[in-house]
Amino acid sequence: MTRLLQIAPVFFNNPNGPTIVLENIVAPLAELDFEIEVFTTRFEGDGPGGWLEKSRIRPLLINHGNNSLMEKEKILRQAIEKADLVHVHGLFGPLFVYCGCSLWWHDVPFVLTPHGGLEREALKKSGWRKRLALKTVLWPLLKNVAAIQFFTSNEQDHAVSCSQQADVYHIPNGVERTVPMSDDPDLVKEVIERRAQVKRVISYAGRLDTNHKGLDRFMEAVLPIRDRLQQLGIQFWIVGDYRSERDRELLAHRFEQLGKLVVLWGARSLAEKNRIISAAEVFFHLSRYEGMPLAVMEALQLGKPVIVTEATNVAGIVERTCCGWVTGPGAKAIRNTILNVAVMDEKILKAAGDRGKSDVRENYRWEVIGASIGRMYREVLGGVLQGRMTRKESGDE
Repeated sequence: MTRLLQIAPVFFNNPNGPTIVLENIVAPLAELDFEIEVFTTRFEGDGPGGWLEKSRIRPLLINHGNNSLMEKEKILRQAIEKADLVHVHGLFGPLFVYCGCSLWWHDVPFVLTPHGGLEREALKKSGWRKRLALKTVLWPLLKNVAAIQFFTSNEQDHAVSCSQQADVYHIPNGVERTVPMSDDPDLVKEVIERRAQVKRVISYAGRLDTNHKGLDRFMEAVLPIRDRLQQLGIQFWIVGDYRSERDRELLAHRFEQLGKLVVLWGARSLAEKNRIISAAEVFFHLSRYEGMPLAVMEALQLGKPVIVTEATNVAGIVERTCCGWVTGPGAKAIRNTILNVAVMDEKILKAAGDRGKSDVRENYRWEVIGASIGRMYREVLGGVLQGRMTRKESGDE
């Protein structure tokens, strides 16, 4: 049994990327004889949730407020000492600072999945703080990483260089075998009634983050053609909550300007979101930087063609399978793409959506992704063992 320690911020009420990844790779890794522990200091939610309670995961430090810094460091240090391999999800925040320091003092190999955190555009947006952190407090973490898992080659191409000796793997996010779908009668009724009022729905799901998710670009693209889109019977359905009060201030007024062209559904569960998105014809995602947005993968699984920017890191899937459109980052390019899709034949849209659905279900199932991650772990452990034997034979140890 290989002892695997996962270090990640975990959210259960409103799951983030690392939470969803961990939830879905537990079963494949358990079948490969990995014994898993999860260390987190940003646990949020009413409880661990069914997947954690039923899995072979043992959560560590799941109560954020009741542990001092020294207690957290002690629990983490003890967990690392017992582990054969550590997998770190994310890069910035207090969790990763003392994670890096602990790994510095222990001869345990670890894998890093940055989840888009090393993207140049993300670091540019954050100002000097994250760039300084990379060169100082996070340096021990990056210097000793055995392998980095990027979701796509595009993510690697747009990331800053941080480790010369680390092996690099491209392993994408996945989709669930079944699609949870809400049967709440009130929601079903509302979706049907709203859908009957318009000819075509273009949807979005995710945080309402002005810069990161490119919603400012969306506004700039759509406001000048608001009346024309309304005449065509287009409506945009937006699922998600504001990332911050600042984003609320920036976006709320713009949404009001769009009037009936936009329906805001607020934050929803995955099953509720799927019910809403399933009634749309098209899904859009205009991020400036990403790891690999699960919202886009989930929309493709629902059979929805997608409008994406290259920075979403799913443009390769879209272009390879012809399951949507890759738009330029500017407002004019986005506007032209939206107008083209607004009048496109329904059969073309459905055919594109069917191609995307077939592709993600065949190639991006979590069982396949979990097995790929398991192989990465084995290769990292094998390479570390070989390196230790080589050093011992040469007299370096």
